Amino acid sequence: IFASARKHKVNPELVAAVIRAESAFNPRAISPKGARGLMQLMPATAKRYGVRTSELFQPERNIEAGVRYLSFLTDRFAGDLPRILAGYNAGEGSVDRYGGVPPYPETQAYVRLVGLLHAAWQPAVPPPVQAPPGPRRVTIAKPGAAR
Repeated sequence: IFASARKHKVNPELVAAVIRAESAFNPRAISPKGARGLMQLMPATAKRYGVRTSELFQPERNIEAGVRYLSFLTDRFAGDLPRILAGYNAGEGSVDRYGGVPPYPETQAYVRLVGLLHAAWQPAVPPPVQAPPGPRRVTIAKPGAAR
């Protein structure tokens, strides 16, 4: 996950969230629609990224193609996470037709689920540090001066 994510400039927590939602980390998963492997790629999508159908159950090959697809969607939808996820689930054409997340219940649930998983797996960010108060003027009395 990290090697492919780094190579294609995709957030590794996003990749993990997609894998969790798509296959529950089962590299042998097959959907009723024919999507395969960890990232549940359709054979045509995998072929688009140089992965043969026979390679879809190989975790490295599946992740590489899936991350390349996420990278493509990230560029296509200018980093808009709901549209990226909707494109991954329903296809970029559906996102274009509806001008955003399509009204499909499955896609809407998918976008919410992956968004929640992605947010939960982000590294904890400490709260911002309060800036110290501004400089204080300190007057130092001269020796022998009255206080």
